[in-house]
Amino acid sequence: MKIVAHRGASWEAPENTIPSILLAWRERADAVEIDVRLTADGKIVLMHDETTARTSRESLEVARVRWDALKTLDVGAWKSPRFRSTPIPLLRDVLKMIPGGRQLWIEIKCGAEILPPLRDEMEVHRLPPQAIGFLGFSPYLMALVKQAFPRYSVYLNVEPRGEVGAPDPWTAEHVIDLARRHGLDGVSAGMCDAVDERFISEILAAGLGLIVWVVDDEHVALKLARAGLPALMTNRPDFLRHRLRVHGIH
Repeated sequence: MKIVAHRGASWEAPENTIPSILLAWRERADAVEIDVRLTADGKIVLMHDETTARTSRESLEVARVRWDALKTLDVGAWKSPRFRSTPIPLLRDVLKMIPGGRQLWIEIKCGAEILPPLRDEMEVHRLPPQAIGFLGFSPYLMALVKQAFPRYSVYLNVEPRGEVGAPDPWTAEHVIDLARRHGLDGVSAGMCDAVDERFISEILAAGLGLIVWVVDDEHVALKLARAGLPALMTNRPDFLRHRLRVHGIH
């Protein structure tokens, strides 16, 4: 089972930062997932939230400010004093850091306005198909992403059953239909009780890829691995990798 580091090794390091990503690579994560947004002047930055309030001392709305206003923010001190002065990264810098044989999953947290600058970045770096994947909650936007980047895997994010925005009905059949209807390659499903062996087998039998997020508990991870899950997203890549190997899961 592949281990995808959620926002990097974010259990130990500040999410969506270079230290978190580098730590995930050192911890032998198979892939790293990051969140991206577009600034007012067209720069693609790593940031999960609409504003910087949660991860810095200032609250700036990413889409309404220029890169110059964001690049001096400290988004590491909230996690630990040893990460003080950690800046917000640009996507272009992260694209240079993908080790051979690993993968970067780029979750798009804004709208279609990001596609032209994203296309420019991808043309500059010309990474192989296996090195990049895209994620997002909007089927319409993900269809546009697939059209823009047909060489790369594009997965639909699915909220856990019962959460706001979750598919209704929350069934493998419905999720498969959503992904296929929009020409997508797979599904990234939020962990819930409905993610069981049957759900996993039906998604895979439909020829779709599958990632489940976010799992930090070794017992849940072991259950999913034994159910045939191909990839799991976690904040604790090193911990889960070690615990799964103890149980003979590689």
